[in-house]
Amino acid sequence: MDLIKTWIQNCQKEHHNCNTKVSSETLPLLPTRVIEIESDGQARITETKGMRAEYLTLSYCWGQGKRMLCTGGSGLYEQFKRKLPLDDTMPKTFRHALQVTNALGYRYLWIDALCIIQDNREDMGEEMAKMGDIYLHSTLTIFAATGSDTDSGLFVERDARSGKPCNVRITLQRDSNFLRTYMSITTCRTGLRSALDTRGWVLQEQVLSGRSLSFNTDAVYWSCSMGSACEKHPCMETPFSHMHYDAKKAMRIVLRNPNFAKTNKLSYNASLSRRSHLDVWYGMVSGYTGRALSVDSDKLLAVAGLASLMGEYYGLTYVTGLWKEDLQVGLCWWVTSRNDKFRKDGPRSITENFPDYLAPTWSWASAHGMCVQFFTPSLDRFP
Repeated sequence: MDLIKTWIQNCQKEHHNCNTKVSSETLPLLPTRVIEIESDGQARITETKGMRAEYLTLSYCWGQGKRMLCTGGSGLYEQFKRKLPLDDTMPKTFRHALQVTNALGYRYLWIDALCIIQDNREDMGEEMAKMGDIYLHSTLTIFAATGSDTDSGLFVERDARSGKPCNVRITLQRDSNFLRTYMSITTCRTGLRSALDTRGWVLQEQVLSGRSLSFNTDAVYWSCSMGSACEKHPCMETPFSHMHYDAKKAMRIVLRNPNFAKTNKLSYNASLSRRSHLDVWYGMVSGYTGRALSVDSDKLLAVAGLASLMGEYYGLTYVTGLWKEDLQVGLCWWVTSRNDKFRKDGPRSITENFPDYLAPTWSWASAHGMCVQFFTPSLDRFP
């Protein structure tokens, strides 16, 4: 945990664009409910009532794992306000997240299953609408990327030697001279995808979280608005210099650092620099349509927090997944393939009957279970 603490401290001290809170007056408002970790390690659900403090959030996949839900009708909510069971009845991922939060010196953790009353429709509606802000103002989001369900946990057994660089001594001949040096070889796989990268709701959490700590099977990864690192490469690296273009990370910059986005190119195509935030949106949506949703009707809701901030920061009018000010380009979408992750039973085509209305047919959101792509014009084609 010492390395993670160093990453956090360096980010809070040096990264002015990472939304660091430095005083009690500017600390974020806590969500309606949080898990409070007491000095003895015990935990309970706390109603915050306007309190301000730093807090962490958890991003995970339910999968086929244990389901611990906070419900009012069963009396569990009142029970959890007194004490949360930290035994095997709690999913392993939840228990590990509490351990990490405590070890890093934080007192509050937000987990949707425990901090939203799951059988209260009004509370569900209100709290789900706030999820974008919850992740936006979180000090750090813990991503459970080691498995596809809540019983996978955060910690996995692995060979410690795989995390250490292998230094190989090499000799190079240059004319009559010999150069002896060392080459450092590591097995760090920075492009490793996890089950979280296939889930629709998780996209919003990945984009809006200012600081991300991802527990993968091969290493622990750090990412923030201004840098990235992992156990095998612990020194912070800037995401803007040599890293390959990634629409998800670019979207994070667009929404968390709009002033930076307006004055820097987020695409390798220089002609797009004047409209980069719009093209980043379309690129993000294309990737989003390849993700899975457990509930079809969540398709627009799962990116509503992103759309709200996009409209606010860039003066845009949101229209069911598109932007009124850029509607001509937004309408230039087409289906590229069927998304097999979306639903096991179909649909087979865009015209297949579907029982629920999601969006008008001119919006990409109406393409049920389909992956879509956008045409983004190069401005040098126009006068």
